[in-house]
Amino acid sequence: MALVFPENRNMYEGVINFTVVTGAESSSTLGDTCTLYMPVGLQIADKVEYENAQLGAIGAAMGGTSDPNAAASEGNLADTAKQLVSQAVAKFSERAGAAARARNLNAPNPNTRALFKQVNLRQFQFTFKLIPTSQSEAQSVPEIIKYFRTEMYPANITYADLALGYKFPNKFKIQFQTGGSNIVTKLSDCYLEAFQTNYNPSNAAFLQSGSGPAHFSETDISLTFMEARTLSKDDIQQGF
Repeated sequence: MALVFPENRNMYEGVINFTVVTGAESSSTLGDTCTLYMPVGLQIADKVEYENAQLGAIGAAMGGTSDPNAAASEGNLADTAKQLVSQAVAKFSERAGAAARARNLNAPNPNTRALFKQVNLRQFQFTFKLIPTSQSEAQSVPEIIKYFRTEMYPANITYADLALGYKFPNKFKIQFQTGGSNIVTKLSDCYLEAFQTNYNPSNAAFLQSGSGPAHFSETDISLTFMEARTLSKDDIQQGF
């Protein structure tokens, strides 16, 4: 099955191809496709995560200083000793540590550092306004909605009419193209995380041809995808 909207390619230049990916990553195969026009304001967001770590005086000393050849004065050595004593006392008693700081008239420097934590999974959101201009386009809109909703949900694992679990939903291969060439950084295979349909958002008109069923004159669909895996520097070098 290959769905296309709009059917007239002269109305738009770029497209987004959504292709179902079945099976495991090592033995995946491509299935049905849906080609939609490329919407305005396409956004691709990358994000990694850092966390704050307070090294304290001892941790900063283990990590080294910015100037290892700098000579410490007697005053600095004395203040450093007081800081180490205050932090050691605070390990056993918060009140005792506060008393030690009050007596020494100094406060510890937490030596906060930003430490890399992880790469976040990327999310992508697309919104399409489907306004059919022919009977065949009007008939394809429900098929497009069913296509995405079907692949978003998992299949049941059943035994003796009991639902025991879920099989993972299929993933999507998403490609941004114009003239058959990719024009945006590649996306890893994605799961469809959310799908929203808004029927006749700006009017209450319906389309009907002969004795066939009526169709909405306007349908908005919003899709939220999440990549199935995180990326690394090697992936970026390969065009992701």
